[in-house]
Amino acid sequence: MVSGDNELSLAYEMTGGNNADLTVTVQPFKSDGITPMTNITIQPMYSNGPTASGGVVQYTATYDVSAYQKVRISAKNANASAQTINNFWWQLAPN
Repeated sequence: MVSGDNELSLAYEMTGGNNADLTVTVQPFKSDGITPMTNITIQPMYSNGPTASGGVVQYTATYDVSAYQKVRISAKNANASAQTINNFWWQLAPN
């Protein structure tokens, strides 16, 4: 639930060797808080990555979630093989 908060910041790191190995999306839910808005994702206000180096892919971003009550964070491994999630962190900033 993000109701009452303005910003969602997150960081994600997984093993990988290519920038395209990692895709992170933030998807809002309808006002009922149950139904995802499947046709849209929230674009980041600021982002860095995904960037691959040293056998890991890292991504950081900040999203404006002020218009939503609930969002879903999804990360997709686009690498052909299974990868390890090394770190996932998120934080909400209030009004």
